[in-house]
Amino acid sequence: MKRIKGRSLCVICVVLASAAALVLLCSGRLNGGAKPEVRPLEELQGSYSLDDAIADGCFVIEDGSVTNLDVLERFVRDAERGDPAFLRKYEYTSLTIDPSADPGYYESVKGDYPEITVEDIVFDKGIYSVRSCDEDGELTVREFPYLVRDHFDPPNQYSAITGGTAYFLCERDDVSAQDVLDLFMSGQFADFPDFHIICLVNEYKGDTP
Repeated sequence: MKRIKGRSLCVICVVLASAAALVLLCSGRLNGGAKPEVRPLEELQGSYSLDDAIADGCFVIEDGSVTNLDVLERFVRDAERGDPAFLRKYEYTSLTIDPSADPGYYESVKGDYPEITVEDIVFDKGIYSVRSCDEDGELTVREFPYLVRDHFDPPNQYSAITGGTAYFLCERDDVSAQDVLDLFMSGQFADFPDFHIICLVNEYKGDTP
């Protein structure tokens, strides 16, 4: 298990978005590459498409599949070196329910899709910050001292998934990927350290190493 340590701090706060501060912090760099500017999160609500995210070089998860893991790995490498790093994560989830299986339920939820989540993950001065906006443009910031990249096992012997790698932020350095996944199975969140999953990269039977 690999842990990339920052300064020991974990807080949750809600602040108003500051476009100027974000652009200065990113120093014109989007996901490790040279970009002239970064649009603040509050400007993206309802107007930022999957094609926009791909064109901008965001880290994209589409229906659970990671399409450009190299973008995340570049962010990890920058943080390992202690360099300021910025990652914009765009997660797109479409409605995959067969409408003929349950027409009533399909009609009741189809207006909620696609589900789109955009968040910025920033590493600066030893701290990982996760920034996300609600529909009103209010920015929530969560801070963590550690980024963990760790392998996890398949859920059971019958699963098509043979394991995978989890990337997550955490307030402690002794939490494994398996600990986090087991937590979701147990539902016992009360005494668990605060964490934030960036992504799970599953491995499947028949995948080429």
